[in-house]
Amino acid sequence: MQLQVIRTDGQVRLFGGSEGQDVEAVNRFLAHLTARAFSPLTVRAYAFDLLNFLRFCACRALVLNCVSVVDLFDYIDWQANPAKDANRRVVPMRRQPGAAPATVNRRIAAVRGLFEYLVMTGLRADSPVPAARRSSGLRASGRGLLGHLGPGRPRGGGRLVRQPRRLPEAVEPEQVSAFLADLATARDRAIVLLMVLGGLRAGEVRSLRLADVDFGLRRIRVLGKGGKERVVPVDLAFFAELGAYLREERPAGCRTAECFVVLRGVTAGGPLTEAGLRSLFRTHRASSGATRVRAHRLRHTYGTELASAGMDLPRAARPDGPRLPGDHRRLRAPLASDTGGRVRRSPGSEHPMSALALGRDHREDLLEVYAAHCEAVGLRRESCKDRVAAAATFLADHHDLAAWMRQPLPIRLADLKRCPLGWPLVGFVLLTGRARADFDLLAAKHAGRSFAPAVVNRTGSPGGCVVYATSGVGVTV
Repeated sequence: MQLQVIRTDGQVRLFGGSEGQDVEAVNRFLAHLTARAFSPLTVRAYAFDLLNFLRFCACRALVLNCVSVVDLFDYIDWQANPAKDANRRVVPMRRQPGAAPATVNRRIAAVRGLFEYLVMTGLRADSPVPAARRSSGLRASGRGLLGHLGPGRPRGGGRLVRQPRRLPEAVEPEQVSAFLADLATARDRAIVLLMVLGGLRAGEVRSLRLADVDFGLRRIRVLGKGGKERVVPVDLAFFAELGAYLREERPAGCRTAECFVVLRGVTAGGPLTEAGLRSLFRTHRASSGATRVRAHRLRHTYGTELASAGMDLPRAARPDGPRLPGDHRRLRAPLASDTGGRVRRSPGSEHPMSALALGRDHREDLLEVYAAHCEAVGLRRESCKDRVAAAATFLADHHDLAAWMRQPLPIRLADLKRCPLGWPLVGFVLLTGRARADFDLLAAKHAGRSFAPAVVNRTGSPGGCVVYATSGVGVTV
């Protein structure tokens, strides 16, 4: 049986082949990485890189105790010019043979870690992996201001193969729009929008939990590489698609903690797998013609747009993702076009509240009227400030109140539960005629003393009305 990487009892290990001492040493090293709380994906990557090295050793009839520096350079040449396999059925698509320089350096780093572990455990006297030359010219023999310190611990690591330093490759907005228009489900559109509007990696999207999605504040909590946690604000377009997916597509009664699950087949309701996500992108690249769209390139597109919008480059280039949202308007605007209506946007409302909520000046006018109303009903100055500040936050999160009022009642109640001080503003807007009355919403929350509506008259005729009196303002709805 050919040597391969398997997972048993939550442990990644090599299995097959001769199962000699070298394979046992590699498996102990992988178990050592797991015990040190390395990420499962990192341990898996180490396993595949060391599998490649053991295959090289098998071709050269080498064992780990006999590997020398010359053998390591032979290993680099072996990766750059792999031997042709007569039984190979995979047709290479690249013109240049061999592994890329970044891949070679990554494999050498894994081999270096293996031999350092063997040295620490006493299976080898030294490591055969040479240290890369980090600089040229004369090196000072001492350290410190007066040169009174020794050279210190020798620096290890480094890259043995020179690799080009290229800029992140972004995708044109036209290709992103074409790719989005080709997606048939709200789940797929939500996944792509989360990558391009939130900068999430493919693994972060697959591991995103429903509990980490905040519809009210329109942000998500992400656990990224190295166990680093961050909060990412995302545009409304993503939450519109996510809401449609949860209401219409996610299997009923699904108890999976992950947000995105398989929709059909025998594994329906299970977490979306890495192979499934790759298949999604591969299929729609071919059908949409957007051949440059890749999952990680969408993350690069997000970072590029943040940099072009004026965000500080070191902040935008953080390995765990930017901590601040920056200005996404330059990224969102092109995506709204040429999507065939597949990306749901809040439709423009014919109600005057839509114009009131979208314009900044109108929002400021509403806040002024609301502040005057809070003072008129006898609230203390501190309470008035708190309510006006909460109203400003609520309007910043929900620019179009008319569109927000058209959302299902559970979503609006969830938003108000996250921002309880938004209730007085909503009651003020409804009871003063600035939006259509919603009795279901009003019935879900008893109004406070500042907005205590009293039913003045209710007629029994079919065309009857209810007259509310609130703070001296009579409103007929």
